[in-house]
Amino acid sequence: MSIRFIHLADIHYDRENQDAAAKSIEAAIEAGTRERIDFWTLAGDLFNRGIQNSAVGGFPRLLDLVAHMLEVAPIYAVSGTVTHDLAGCYEALQKMGGFMLLTADGAAYGMTKAGEKYMVLGLPEAGKEWFLAGADGLSAEEANEKVKAGMRSILLGLGAKRAEHPEMPAVMLYHGAIVGAEMANGQLVEGGISIGREDLALVGADYYALGHIHLRQQIPGLPAWYSGSAYPVNWGELDQKGCNLVEIDLSVIDAGPVSDRATVTALPFPHAPRKKIVVDWAATDSPYFTAEDVDGFQAWLLIRKPKDALLDTEFVESNLALNGALPGSRVTVETIPTETVRAAEITEKHHLREKAIVYAEASGEAAPVESVLAKADTLERAAESRGAGQGAYIRLRKLRLRGAIGIWKGQRQDEIELDFDGFDPGLIALIGETGAGKTTL
Repeated sequence: MSIRFIHLADIHYDRENQDAAAKSIEAAIEAGTRERIDFWTLAGDLFNRGIQNSAVGGFPRLLDLVAHMLEVAPIYAVSGTVTHDLAGCYEALQKMGGFMLLTADGAAYGMTKAGEKYMVLGLPEAGKEWFLAGADGLSAEEANEKVKAGMRSILLGLGAKRAEHPEMPAVMLYHGAIVGAEMANGQLVEGGISIGREDLALVGADYYALGHIHLRQQIPGLPAWYSGSAYPVNWGELDQKGCNLVEIDLSVIDAGPVSDRATVTALPFPHAPRKKIVVDWAATDSPYFTAEDVDGFQAWLLIRKPKDALLDTEFVESNLALNGALPGSRVTVETIPTETVRAAEITEKHHLREKAIVYAEASGEAAPVESVLAKADTLERAAESRGAGQGAYIRLRKLRLRGAIGIWKGQRQDEIELDFDGFDPGLIALIGETGAGKTTL
């Protein structure tokens, strides 16, 4: 005998991404029907941001997709990151029969199609405010220790609930970071609100359905898996997206806190993996790629070139498509900055005229003509008359920001430029909806 379920996480459904998310959910429904699963687990971040209850917003479509999932099996879920799963976003789903949103202070029980009982535990993503309410004046180290102790207490409580029914197979849902897990960008989880593998093992679950990290992976030594995101959320995610089909064999006797009864199978979603190709304009002959490089991928070709080098990006994009790159592929250009010449003597000169002469000599350029030097004198006198020469200060007049993930996620732009000279004097406010890129800026 066994129980079978599908582990989903990080669907990030919103108006803009509803088609990609729907394809993944539909593929999961097809697999769940075929495999005759007993239930679904949804480990947080079903939503990407707030969505309107309209056809354009996509909420009725999401309700329809969830209804189809519930026709297959019940759904157990936990809420995710507060900026994605906004307060109250699951209320309408909870009114649908069979959709259960778990909290850290309870357990849900169910029965398989074959009549076997099971239990499901849940831990939504925790914020520091959970543990630090009323604890003012703590140092950063003291605050982190208090958070760790609070998380450990919650996990011990869940372990106690699991111990009440050792005869039942148990699954735990958690949205959050596990120390040592690998991020999509190759970094490892180290600090913040994260829990250790040993702490997670205190629960004694047969399987841990994890969410929050978008790269599919197993936590070493535990039947704990991140299923990964439902579709590539950004260009740092180059893995094949999918979900986990999990089977817990009830004939295997669990002999300890780390169960080995779960078998996990990856189910791919219909989203081609992405590939990033970086080429140097000066060191590479055109074309910059082969059909083998891009065929069957959503390809991002990043070309690094000098500022004055000419490049027909539309022609390169057409070549991507001709060589089998999938729709959604793109070509971007990164300008190689001109090397700045530095000369120690410049810092020893006190006047702009003298600095200009030293710079020209260090750069191997012709000495500035007298008219240029006279202009330097004029600018210097004008600055001194405004008090600019009586103490150093910096005024930000123009900002160009390139390659920020937060800007790409919120604005779908690789680069933004702000010219502050175009604003009237006074306070400048950044206004935008959640996820627009304000914090990144």
